Amino acid sequence: MKRLATTSPINPTSHARRYKLLGVFSAVLLIVVLAMGAYALAGTSTFNVVDYGAKGDGATDDAASIQRAIDAAAASGGDVVLPTGTYKIGKTLYMASGVNLTGTPGQTVLVMPAQSSATYMLYGTNKSNVKISGLTLRTSAPTNEVSGLFMSGATGCTLQNLTLENVRTGIKTGSGDTGSGWLVENITATGVRCALFLANTQDSTFRNLNLNAANIDTNHTVYIERDNHSLTFTDCTFTGGARYCLQFYTDNESSDSLTFNNLTLDATSGSKSMVICPGFSGLTFNNATVVGKSGSCFLFYGGSNVLVDGFNASGGSALTGWEYRLPTGVTFKNGNYAGTTLGTIDGATFENVTLGSTPAPTTTTSSTTSTTEAPTTTTEAPTTTTLPPTTTTSSTTTTSTTTTTVPPTTTTSSSTTTTQQPTTTTTAAPRALSPVVITSPTNGSTVAKGTVTVSAEVESSTSIGKVLFYVDGKRVYNDRSAPYSYSWLTSRLASESVHTLRVIAYSRTGAVIGESSAKVTIASTASSTSTTPATLPSTNPPAESADTTCVVTIANPIDSTTVERGAVTVKATVDSSVAVGKVGFYVNGTSVASDSLAPYSYQWMTSLLTPGSTHTVKAVAYSKTGAAIGESSAKVTIASTTYTRYPTFWGSFFWW
Repeated sequence: MKRLATTSPINPTSHARRYKLLGVFSAVLLIVVLAMGAYALAGTSTFNVVDYGAKGDGATDDAASIQRAIDAAAASGGDVVLPTGTYKIGKTLYMASGVNLTGTPGQTVLVMPAQSSATYMLYGTNKSNVKISGLTLRTSAPTNEVSGLFMSGATGCTLQNLTLENVRTGIKTGSGDTGSGWLVENITATGVRCALFLANTQDSTFRNLNLNAANIDTNHTVYIERDNHSLTFTDCTFTGGARYCLQFYTDNESSDSLTFNNLTLDATSGSKSMVICPGFSGLTFNNATVVGKSGSCFLFYGGSNVLVDGFNASGGSALTGWEYRLPTGVTFKNGNYAGTTLGTIDGATFENVTLGSTPAPTTTTSSTTSTTEAPTTTTEAPTTTTLPPTTTTSSTTTTSTTTTTVPPTTTTSSSTTTTQQPTTTTTAAPRALSPVVITSPTNGSTVAKGTVTVSAEVESSTSIGKVLFYVDGKRVYNDRSAPYSYSWLTSRLASESVHTLRVIAYSRTGAVIGESSAKVTIASTASSTSTTPATLPSTNPPAESADTTCVVTIANPIDSTTVERGAVTVKATVDSSVAVGKVGFYVNGTSVASDSLAPYSYQWMTSLLTPGSTHTVKAVAYSKTGAAIGESSAKVTIASTTYTRYPTFWGSFFWW
C-alpha cells in the first residue's frame, strides 16, 4: 500500500499571534503616516483670502471673507495670506491664536471707512503666537473713530513691517490683562493721533520704529502707561504730537526697567519732547537725540532712577525741568545740550555734560561748563578760567553742583591767535532771591467755606515763568500770568481743620526763585460772603486751568445690583461744565483702565470671578493737570450663572 504524505497539523494559536502582530504593526504604521501627514499639513497650511471671496479692489467690503479665512486657520493654525491689493473692511477683524496674517509690505492695504464709534481694524484678547506682518492699516483721518490694532493679554506675538496711516491709535496693548514676549519691529506711522499705546506689557522688544503723530487735540506720539516691565526699544524715532513725543504716565500701577537704545525724539512739528510721571523707575536712555520745542527737553513730573547716558539735545527752554513731584536718582552723563541751561532738579547728577552749540568763528571749540545754576546771558566763548558757582545772570539759589571745568584754550581767527577774555565781562551779577508772598489769605487766618481766592505777589522786577499753588503738599494750580491767584474750593473741607497753602515761583528757565507758605483754618459754617473767585487770565492754556470739583456718576452698573459673568461695560458720566483730562476706572481699589474721551467707559471681564462675590467699581475724574477732582463708586455682585451668546447655532457645540 502506498503511504500518503502528510503535513504538520495547523497551530491556530501561532497563526492568531502572527495575525495579531501584523495588525498591530499596520495600525502603528497607519498612525505614524497620519501623524506625519497632519504635521506636514499643519506646518504648511495657508489660507488665501481670495479663496474665501475677498476681492482686494478697494470697493468691495472684504471683512467677512477675511474673517472666514482667519476662522478656518484658527482650527489648526496657519498663514492667512492677503495678496497685493486694497481690502476694504467695514467691521473689526478678530484675530485667533496661532494664526499669521500676512501681506506684502507696501502693497497690501487694509482700509476702513470712518466709523461713528470707537472701532479697531484688528482685535484680539488673550491670544498667543499671533503674527501680523506686511500690512498697511489706513483710514481717512485720525480725528475719526478708527484705530489700527488692539491686543490685550497677548503672549508671544509678533508685529513686523507694518504701516499705520491716519488712524486714531496705531497699536495698543493692554487693558487689565498682562501680555508678554512681544516682538514689534519695522513699524512706520504717519498722521496718526497716537502711534503706540503700551499698558500691561512685559519682557518685550521694540526696534526700528519710525512713528509720527499729527499735531491735533492733546495727543502723544508714544504713550507708555501702567504696569509695563522689562521693555527694550532700539533704533526708534518718535516725532510730532500735540503734547509730547513720548509720555510716561501711570495711575497707581508702577512701570519699571524700560531701556531705550539709539532713541530720537523730535518735537519741532509738535509741542514737547518728553515727560516722565510718578510710578516710573529704572528708565535708561543710551544715545538719545532730543529736539525740544517748548518746555524742557526732559520734563519730570516725578519718577526715579533715570539714567541718560550719551545724548545730544537742543531746543526748548532747558535740558531738564520738573513740576508736580521732584524726581529722585536722575543722572545725565556724556552729552551736550545746545541751549544755555541745565534746568534745576535738586539732587540730579550731571557728569561730563556740556552746554552751548557750536561757537562763532572767533570763539573756542570747547563748550561751556555744565552747572546747575541758571543760564548766563553772555554770548562769549568759553574762557580760560574755571567758572565760579555764582556766574549766573538770573536770580537763583546758590546750590551749585558744577561737575566740569572749562580748560584753558585759545582760538584762532584767520592767522591771528587770540586768548579769550576772562569771565569778568559777563552780564549783571547774581542777586538775591526775589521775595514771593502769599498776600491772601494771611498766615494764621480763618477762611470761610465756599470759594477762597489764594493770591501771591512776586517782585515786579523778576522775570516769572510760572507760579505753582499747593494745598497740603498737593499741587493744585499752575498760573503763568500776573496777578497770580487760585480759586480754592473749601466747602467740602472739615470745619476747623487746618491746611497749609504754599506757592513756588519759577523763572522762565525753570529755576526756583522763591516760595511762601501760610497755614489757615476752615470756618465752622459756610459764609455767603466768601472771597470772590479770581478771574483767570485767558492766556492760560486749558491744561493749566484751575482744578475744580466735578460731579462723577457711575451710570452702569448701578450700585447694589447683580452683573453677568462675561463682559460688563462700566460707564461713567461727568459734569460737562468741568474740563476733564481723563476718567480712571478701579476695581477693588486696583487701577484697571483710563479713558480720556467721552463717553467714558471700560470693558470689565467678570467671567473668571467667583459667582456670588461682591466687588467695588470706582470711577475717578482727573483734571487736565492730573489732579483728582471727583469720584463715584458702586458695589456689585457677580451672577451665579454664565450667560453665553453665540453668533450661530453651531456655536453651541463648542460650549463646555
